[in-house]
Amino acid sequence: MIHYLANFIFTFTLLCMVSLNLQAEVKPNLVLLPMDVSEQEVNYESEYGSALQQGLQQRYTVFYGAAVEKELEKEYSKLNCDAETCNQNVAIAFNGELIADSSVKAINGGYILKLVIRNVISGEIIETETLPCRGCDAFSVISRLKEIGAGTLNKINNTSSAAQSATMRINGQTTPKASDARAILIFDSQPTGAAITINGQASGKTPYQGLNHKIGDQLRIELKDSRYRTYELDVSLNQAVTLLEPLVLETGQGQVIIVTEPYQANAVVYIDERAQGAAPLQFNLSSGKHEMYAQAGNKKTAAKTLTLNDGESKQVILEFASKPSLLKKLGIDMVDIPAGSFMMGSSDGDDDEKPVHSVVLSGFQLGKHEVTQGQWQAVMGNNPSNFQNCGANCPVEKVSWDAIQIFLKKLNQQTGYRYRLPTEAEWEYACRSGGKNQTYCGGNDADSLAWYPSNSKRKTHPVGQKRANGFGLYDMSGNVFEWVQDWKGAYSSGQVTAPTGPSSGSYRVYRGGSWYSYITYSRSVNRDDNTPDFRRNYLGFRLAR
Repeated sequence: MIHYLANFIFTFTLLCMVSLNLQAEVKPNLVLLPMDVSEQEVNYESEYGSALQQGLQQRYTVFYGAAVEKELEKEYSKLNCDAETCNQNVAIAFNGELIADSSVKAINGGYILKLVIRNVISGEIIETETLPCRGCDAFSVISRLKEIGAGTLNKINNTSSAAQSATMRINGQTTPKASDARAILIFDSQPTGAAITINGQASGKTPYQGLNHKIGDQLRIELKDSRYRTYELDVSLNQAVTLLEPLVLETGQGQVIIVTEPYQANAVVYIDERAQGAAPLQFNLSSGKHEMYAQAGNKKTAAKTLTLNDGESKQVILEFASKPSLLKKLGIDMVDIPAGSFMMGSSDGDDDEKPVHSVVLSGFQLGKHEVTQGQWQAVMGNNPSNFQNCGANCPVEKVSWDAIQIFLKKLNQQTGYRYRLPTEAEWEYACRSGGKNQTYCGGNDADSLAWYPSNSKRKTHPVGQKRANGFGLYDMSGNVFEWVQDWKGAYSSGQVTAPTGPSSGSYRVYRGGSWYSYITYSRSVNRDDNTPDFRRNYLGFRLAR
């Protein structure tokens, strides 16, 4: 019996030890996102990421590399994906709750290394490390990243003894101790003057000296400057004074589309005195101020100065000469419509206004006014309008879509410009001043914006007498309907870029309402259509370019 009991105790003890060892080997799953590195460090991105992964593997089961990048690409391709939701989905895909961001930023005299680990389910910051590595090279950075990942970093290696009492590098904890003791946070950006947001609250501009924080505070800091990329970091205040290394802002990037008017074959575009290619040219450009011009043989446009913000898209027209005499006589005024996106259509209107869908557009130009009788007369030599007694400054009407194509061909031949009809999406985007939720083109008050049966006395009126919309466009609602380029077709159910309607059809679209039609036809989302040869005394058009 004693022998049996001894064997039982030995076996039970052995099983417990095995069980404890198995439990000790279980590590939390952590997804390591692709590292953010300075441009000059791109060639070392793989080595840096691998070094950090090696360190983290001592504490976590780490998922990193191609599998994570593929999952990220899949998540961020989804419509309306925000960073928090997408990162959470990526972590869940690997059966993990933890996700890590990291960066290596080269600055004068060294590097700044950063690691942030979050619980994506609860949003809790598990760990934050930011290390200034003075005088380091790539080899030193690799060693430091391993130490940061392993959690064995000697946090005072790069801090003089005099500074140690006054400086605390960012060092988060899973559960920071709450305290009523005051904490001071000091930091600046390079360049200085960036707008600061702390935990969602505007907090002035850099340099920053915050005296009213408390030990234990968890701060989410964002720095914004329109010329640079947004800088984000998380800080745990665990000491009386926290002094951050200068936060270096990365130069942003935008896109510019450059065209020449009139068009010149082999016109070369120069940006900041460097030839960039033939116009028309689409070019990715660093944010800030740039000077550009175009040259074709001995012809040179006037130089234009462009200010481009991060993420912005702009169109620039470089003109070789003053407007032709015909164009001056016509007095055609065009308005620059910026690139953007909007939700097109209506969920509670007519069936052909559904579904509401996202549309992305590049910048373009649209006529400030509807084309007038005088302008049509100057190009075509006739006036088809019913209301000729209204005058040369009244919109031309009784013009078919087909007739407008002849007008456009002659106008472009005589001026050297490239006028056209707007697409239906461009028309609605411009009407709604970039996609604002407005009943009519410019607001909700019909009388201030539109000529319609209740106030028109059943006739057209000179252009520009009502209030303009937010883009400075007149008579987008009322006066005369306006033909657009598209064939009539059903709307897309998903996001589309620069839609042009079906490739063929029976009916062309016109928009905007008229002096003749009920005010409901002047709604910004209303669609009407007819055959391309259809012409009535309430139907005109507006130029695009």
